[in-house]
Amino acid sequence: MYNENTKSTIYLHRHLPGGKSQIVPCTMGFLSPSDAERSIELQRRIAKGLSGDIYLPSEDEDVIRYTKGDGITAGVWFEDSLICARTVKTDRDWVNSALAAIEEPPDPTGKTAVTGYTIVDKEFRGNNVQFLSYFLSENLLARDFDTIVTTVSPRNIFSLLNIMHCGFYITGLRDLYGSYLRYILRKNLREAAPIWTNWHHAMPIRDVKGQQRALAEGNVGYKVINKLRGFFVLYGHRGEEAPQDQRRFRPRPPIRLL
Repeated sequence: MYNENTKSTIYLHRHLPGGKSQIVPCTMGFLSPSDAERSIELQRRIAKGLSGDIYLPSEDEDVIRYTKGDGITAGVWFEDSLICARTVKTDRDWVNSALAAIEEPPDPTGKTAVTGYTIVDKEFRGNNVQFLSYFLSENLLARDFDTIVTTVSPRNIFSLLNIMHCGFYITGLRDLYGSYLRYILRKNLREAAPIWTNWHHAMPIRDVKGQQRALAEGNVGYKVINKLRGFFVLYGHRGEEAPQDQRRFRPRPPIRLL
């Protein structure tokens, strides 16, 4: 069972009514079964009013399951209140069921973990607790797993930027969970093939077919940038050898200012 009793103290901005903000001490660690009800309550509060295009809440039974050995939940507390929860599936059967749901092949080795939901109380957003809770989880998962898989809505730019900053690459883009568009992202915790970032596509995030075509050609999305025309995803070739048609991927030379 994945559980660590030690909790670390971190100091976060708490946003209060009227434009006030103050630094408060919080604790970060892993949830136990006794914390499951708090995680359920937090998810209900955060998910209220959100469409499936942005967030699909987990069933209460799954929230409890994350704390009982089939997964892990990294959490952040302010006093007695849970203000952040990040979940990961680790049980082999549960993981393979989750992979099937996103049309990914199963992992017979049991070395793949699949993330669940990540939620943050609105009073504590902007503290990078999604980032901190991910690396707390990864530090534990790296003992037994080689790969972590996750999904993110293209409309949820903040979560997409956050998970890509954690080292994930886009490996798929398709309709999932009842026709909701989702990116599929992976992070290899062991040796992985390099990505050739000097030759890349810059694809508008709204160009679904173009991104799917880039993925089908063996590229992965490795970065999101914000241009005047909106957000773009950079796709680079993944493999030991450089792209065969390097001219196709070569970025334009920089403009010189006279």
